Amino acid sequence: DAEHLLLGAHSYLAYTLTAGQAARTDRTTASTTGLLAPTSAWDQSVWCSQILQDLGLNEGKLPALADACSAVGRVDARVAHDLGLPRLAGVPVFHGVGDLASTVLGAGAPNHMYIGTSGWIACQVPEGAPACNTPGVFSI
Repeated sequence: DAEHLLLGAHSYLAYTLTAGQAARTDRTTASTTGLLAPTSAWDQSVWCSQILQDLGLNEGKLPALADACSAVGRVDARVAHDLGLPRLAGVPVFHGVGDLASTVLGAGAPNHMYIGTSGWIACQVPEGAPACNTPGVFSI
């Protein structure tokens, strides 16, 4: 049995750099799983216990939700040594965001199409706008 489920390459890097102390994921990556509870306050997102129970998933194995701009730990001295970069020991590790969130931020455009590890068409909506109830359309 795995101790933790990691949801992306950036989660794996944070976990590895901190010698297993940062089993985290960002909310945008977590939202792509469909396992978050619906909420109108993005920064209060949590795993949906009912969905996890219905699917037989152990919530304790899911990573904690991390703010992309908050440090999740520090580079472990042994890891830094093993990488041949001993001066990195103790440097703060930030989880960051996955390709979806970074693309939306980097595009700076209200509407765009993305073809990468997935393909989607996105548009930005004002904060507090009503959710779209169209099948196949997701709010992230």
